[in-house]
This record gives sequence, structure tokens and C-alpha cells, in this order.
Amino acid sequence: MLSEFDDVLRSAAASIGWDWRLLASQAYQESRFDAAALSWAGAQGLLQLMPATARELSVSDPWDPRENAMGAARYLQWLAENYWDEEIAEPGERLKFIFASYNAGAGHVMDARRLAEVEGDDPDSWADVAYWLLQKSHAGVYNRPEVRHGFCRGLEPVQYVARILDRFSHYRQFVPAGRPGDTPST
Repeated sequence: MLSEFDDVLRSAAASIGWDWRLLASQAYQESRFDAAALSWAGAQGLLQLMPATARELSVSDPWDPRENAMGAARYLQWLAENYWDEEIAEPGERLKFIFASYNAGAGHVMDARRLAEVEGDDPDSWADVAYWLLQKSHAGVYNRPEVRHGFCRGLEPVQYVARILDRFSHYRQFVPAGRPGDTPST
């Protein structure tokens, strides 16, 4: 058991075909499994939905863990379908772009991709794009013509992605994928 919200996270993850431990890793990163968490920016609940995003996702009560997790899952799926499914072929790389977009906004990630491309780096490689996302905190970069969304505290989304995926790796080692009582598959 990771949290009191394991079943909620299982349901939300299943709705988009994800391993529930991946969504749990994100929930830990977002709120430390605190359904009453409120960020300095106004993000609310278990997976820290911004109020405007919650409204767009038809989440009437972002403090309700089930509604929050289902809304976050819909948002993750929307990011994938509208930005990354067709752009980033490799699933592991695509996941990094999705998480970075959840954290910083897809516009900032798209800016970093454009910068990577202009600079001769691979815009489909998270390592290359993460480098340019980090650079978006410098005026000499965020004022460039390729940048449409301005300043970004790039360290935050880069660390966010790394921490979620590192934690997921640990969860996969020590937490069964199935429901409690399920027989693990071999």
C-alpha cells in the first residue's frame, strides 16, 4: 500500500491505460498524497489541478480525491493526444514530455523543442529538450524569437519528470501492480 488513495489512483490510471504506480508516483510528487494540498500557485488537491484546468476537465470538486485523480488522468490523456502522441514516437520519451507539460505547460515544452531544433539538437529527445527548458530561465534565451511563452523556471519541470520516473522505478520494484490479494503474474 502506498497511500489511502491507492484504489482511486488505480481507477484513474486504468481509465487511460496507465500503470497505477506511475500515477501514484505523480500524486506523491504533486501533493505527498495530501488531498487537501494547496500550492502557492493555487493548484488544488491530490494531483494539484489548477482551478481553471479543473473547470475545463469538468471537475466540480477538486478537493475530492476521486474527482481530482480522474480529472488529472483526463488531462494527461488530453496532453498526450493533443501534443505528444504524434510528435514523440518513443513511449518512454513521450511520457517525459507529457509530465513536463503537466507541470510547466505544453507551451514551454514546445518552446524548448523549437530551441533544440534551431540549435541542431534533437527535438524528440527529452535530454536535449530538457537542456533548453533549463535555459528558458535566462533572458537571453526566453527573449529569442523561437520562444512564444517567455520565461520558465525550467529546473522545476526537469526535476519533476526525473523524480516521478525515479519513484515509479522504485514502486515497480516493491509494490505489486495488481490489487491487494491479486496473484502476481510471472
